[in-house]
Amino acid sequence: MAGNILYFFYSGLLLVALIVIIVIFGIKKDLGPMKKTLLVTTPLVVLCGFYFWNAEFNNYVKSYFFSSKVYECDYKAELTHISIPLPNRTVLKGKEDACSPFYLTYANEKTFMDFYEEELKKIRNREFIKTFHTVEQGFMIELMSGSTIDILLNEGNRSMWIDYNRKK
Repeated sequence: MAGNILYFFYSGLLLVALIVIIVIFGIKKDLGPMKKTLLVTTPLVVLCGFYFWNAEFNNYVKSYFFSSKVYECDYKAELTHISIPLPNRTVLKGKEDACSPFYLTYANEKTFMDFYEEELKKIRNREFIKTFHTVEQGFMIELMSGSTIDILLNEGNRSMWIDYNRKK
């Protein structure tokens, strides 16, 4: 399934490019360069097709080349100065411009817990947060104002979410 409506357009461009290459070399009588070009372009077109249409492959590639590094939220005044690091190979699954809390991560539970134990200590030492403690599936952070942020991991489907809870 396509992850973005533009994937239809990109896939069409890939097919047109492949057809143009075949037609251009088909007009020529010398088949040597055509074979070499098709040996390179065909696997590239197939890989791009997988990237556009296979969600699992898309997430896998994004986790290496386009991973998210930090969670930042400029739309909630209390969170504008806080930047929460994300584990390696974490992919944003929501909207970047909406403080989306939904991520996919390839970190296992031990890596996740160790990573946040260390990172949250650093953030606490810089006095951006009051305290933090572990909960069943992750961490609960208490901000200076008394509001909380939950960082939770569901290892079964590799989902991770960051949930801001305003003090009442």
